[in-house]
Amino acid sequence: MNIAAIDVGSNAIRMLLASTDGSGLTPVASFREPVRLGHDVFMRGRIGEDTMSRAARAIARLAEIQKQHGVERGRAIATSAVREASNRQALVERVRRESGIELEVISGVEEGRLIYLAVKSNLDIGRSNAIIAELGGGSMELILVKEGRLEKIETYKIGAVRLLEMLTNGGRGGGVEEASFSRLVSEYIAGLRGHMQKATEGFSADRFIATGGNVEKIAALVATSPSDGKPPVVAKDDLRQLIMKLSNLSYRERIEKLGLDEDRADVILPASIVVYGVLEATGMASFVVPMVGLREGIVRELASSIEKEPARLHLHDASVYLGRRYQFDEGHALRVAQNAAFLFERLQPIHRLESRLVTILETASVLHDIGFYVNGRQHHKHSYYLIVHSNIPGLSPREKAIVANIARYHRKSPPKTAHATLATLDRSDRETVRKLAAILRIADALDRDHAGTVVPAAVQIEGSVVTLRVRVHGDLTLGQWAIGRKSGLFKDTFGYEVKAVEEA
Repeated sequence: MNIAAIDVGSNAIRMLLASTDGSGLTPVASFREPVRLGHDVFMRGRIGEDTMSRAARAIARLAEIQKQHGVERGRAIATSAVREASNRQALVERVRRESGIELEVISGVEEGRLIYLAVKSNLDIGRSNAIIAELGGGSMELILVKEGRLEKIETYKIGAVRLLEMLTNGGRGGGVEEASFSRLVSEYIAGLRGHMQKATEGFSADRFIATGGNVEKIAALVATSPSDGKPPVVAKDDLRQLIMKLSNLSYRERIEKLGLDEDRADVILPASIVVYGVLEATGMASFVVPMVGLREGIVRELASSIEKEPARLHLHDASVYLGRRYQFDEGHALRVAQNAAFLFERLQPIHRLESRLVTILETASVLHDIGFYVNGRQHHKHSYYLIVHSNIPGLSPREKAIVANIARYHRKSPPKTAHATLATLDRSDRETVRKLAAILRIADALDRDHAGTVVPAAVQIEGSVVTLRVRVHGDLTLGQWAIGRKSGLFKDTFGYEVKAVEEA
């Protein structure tokens, strides 16, 4: 099966084609369209008409290439430039209309998660601690990996294109001498050093990993390339020498003497200074360049879903991490999530939802009680608020709204169209919320005592009754009472009564 990833960045639009046979992933071809969206957005806050037209045409060309290669599954994402554009929705709609591509505007946290997936697929991180810096045109994502697992993602508005536009008043010189520009960028990065040091405070990294198109070009210019085929390594001192060299070359000289592309020659200097500043802030002496980026993270995730690998594990980890931040009852949350997944799979003839939605249900189940952190009274509403206003890697804004609403309706009032929390969802998503909230209520009732006393073993559907056969380690009375009390939404939604009986 052929799959594709499109990355609509601040400096260019890129696509990666790959092939998977269910057991592995093979890159097929890469494509690049030099459309600098960041020039408009970082100067004027919106995408100009000419730039939007060029971007839409570029994506249409990439869509045509996908058709020629028989691509069956793909994902197109847009990052900081489109994210910050006041007219981003106009671009999304135009791309959909002209190419049929659904362009997804993602958060910096989601960028970081995809980079983490890409790096893990190319480097043996194992159980090490690492700092990953993804340097894009508009932002830099700083990713902390603790014992091989994603720990934290921070976003900084210090992308190479942004700095070029901001500090030269329009890019490519803008009347600023190269040496003066170098000092300006260095001073700007120094102002953010304290924030980076705070983000990494108490974190001991075994290695520093850097990604991005400019980083790869830096590696090509100065890196030590191991003969054993491992990724190149750039020493901090070598990077400092490169910065001095670039500062003494004009834009045209970088193209002529270093062989840089026109849309790389102007941003390579600010990119180098940013990476050097991060090395200074983190106390690292060198960085590894794995030669992967957002597109590799996207195709890796697409392939993992095809290969039926546990891609949802990353989202599970993120939701547990968020729950711990709000001091949730982890044992109860995980038991409810397990109960919910068990019920979802066995009640498919009743709810008829797509199997992928079990991940959404599990996430809502893990987080359903985090509102207790604010107040036990109306904690379901507090759970909604905390989820909506949290960064959860692996969820799109739409999916996060669905998860938040499922958690909101795990108790008390059933979903109602008049409720403001449902206003952002369309009819189909509201129906999904209703169905999954009904299942979550039963899953929650099964662990009413928060002690794992009742464990579902089988589900029997007969007539208009769903019978849960359960294993009991103690007394079933409380569980039966809770199911009777919380099964009203299930009956109203599906037309089935629910009862629990102890398995013989």
